[in-house]
Formats: sequence, C-alpha cells, structure tokens
Amino acid sequence: AELAGLSPREGTGVMHSTVTGRPCPGAALGAEYWARNLRETVRFAPAVEGLTAEGEWRRGGLGPLPRLRPHRRASAPRAGPA
Repeated sequence: AELAGLSPREGTGVMHSTVTGRPCPGAALGAEYWARNLRETVRFAPAVEGLTAEGEWRRGGLGPLPRLRPHRRASAPRAGPA
C-alpha cells in the first residue's frame, strides 16, 4: 500500500535484466517483472554478455555488489577487468 503511488519509468542508461538476459526498458520494471525476478532462473551470463557486447559494462557496471565481479569475469572474460 505504501508503494501504490510508484510506477516504473525509463532510466538514463541501459539495463540488461537477469530475468530475461536481454535489455529491459525501465517502464517494464513493474510488479509483474519483480515477481518474475523472484520466481525465475537468474540469467546472469546472458545479461553480462549483452552489456559487454554493447560496451556498457565499463559505464554501468554491476551495481554496488563487488562480490559479483568474479562472476562477471567468468561470464564474459573478454570484457577485461570488472
């Protein structure tokens, strides 16, 4: 109820979803997306490969979790340092 007034919107950068493994527009990040995020298999490697292929890895990274960096290296070793 406290979040009822919030709605997803476009961001300023590219987001590759670990739910779909593909780019995901901000407007698609509603309640249904997050429910899928909890239920479905994580598609980490395809998301990292997509970010790397588009050159977005160096700009956006993986968020605030440094412990994911080794997994990123394993998923896309040609991308260079995390």
